[in-house]
Amino acid sequence: MTRTVVYAHPAVPSESARTRVPVGAGRPGGLEADERPAAPAAPPTQEDGYVDKLIKYVPAEVVAVFAPLSAVLASRRGLLIILALACLLATPGYLFLTAQNKPADLKPLPHYYVLATIAFAAWALGVSTALDSVLNLGTLEVGLILGLSVLLIPLVDGLLAKLKI
Repeated sequence: MTRTVVYAHPAVPSESARTRVPVGAGRPGGLEADERPAAPAAPPTQEDGYVDKLIKYVPAEVVAVFAPLSAVLASRRGLLIILALACLLATPGYLFLTAQNKPADLKPLPHYYVLATIAFAAWALGVSTALDSVLNLGTLEVGLILGLSVLLIPLVDGLLAKLKI
């Protein structure tokens, strides 16, 4: 399973799936590599479903840092805010870095980074009551934010992907 959301793409072979044939490798009188017909199309990439997308919005590296440190820093409001902001900024950074090693057809769409950052903010509120307290949010507000995020982020992602935005 890749760590970035996989969107549906047309059946075009990715860079990693293409086989290069050196010029001059064709049979005598035959087509040269640059003149050969395109390789047959690869099967379409399997698009991630709702649950897969939810899992991939917040990178594991950010979760591994934020979850334990937010508990340790619960009584230190200033440090907790710095931690939350650092992790908020790290979320799109880690996702961008992990996407760089992927073929073009497996890279997430640009709006994914924005939605993932929003998803981290909602997730952080859901796991850190200390952060909720710093932001003066009650259980009802946090539950509403978390619930709406789980509902709307994959929906918005799917709509923007279909609209090619």
